[in-house]
Amino acid sequence: MMDTEYICTIYFGNQTPCLGGVLALNGKTGEPIWTHWTAHSILSVDCDADLTNDKVKDCIISGRGGILQAIDGHDGSNIWKIPLQDLISELQIISDVYDARFIADMDGDGIADVIASHVVQSDNIQASNVLVISGKSGSVIRNMNLPDTEQLFVAPQIIVHPDGENIFVLATTSQQDSGGLYIVSQANIFYGDLVCSHNKIC
Repeated sequence: MMDTEYICTIYFGNQTPCLGGVLALNGKTGEPIWTHWTAHSILSVDCDADLTNDKVKDCIISGRGGILQAIDGHDGSNIWKIPLQDLISELQIISDVYDARFIADMDGDGIADVIASHVVQSDNIQASNVLVISGKSGSVIRNMNLPDTEQLFVAPQIIVHPDGENIFVLATTSQQDSGGLYIVSQANIFYGDLVCSHNKIC
């Protein structure tokens, strides 16, 4: 196996890390605007909110090795990054943050927030968590555990109820059972309450 620093030196002009990243292109010409390099591959990108109030939409990225970052849409620089130790306990190993997306402001600071799903490994058990994160600061607002047998590979999908309330839909998989389908109100997400049975509204 090639040394990663050697790969970065030969193929990426000594830019480290270089095993993943996000590239912004000019929509008219296709020319690169900026590149944001990461230590691992990126699995999801959402550039649908302005976190810095500069009238340019910023991005939330997630990926292998626990990558979960907000980057400035203007130049690709870091706005915030969640350290792995903030997501896991000493006995767990984080695998990947599969999906992250912007949601409406939930902590009252006027800036869109983020919902994400990730997998942690503890002994021989893989478990999933749902995170609600402040879009402004990157601090974790809520960290909700799914049942130990279920895994969530896509961040909760958002449906807007006719009365304007956001409803979150979680579809989980399981190697032991048939998985689960959860429909969760925004209030329950905010208060970290995912306690309900399969295929039920909670």
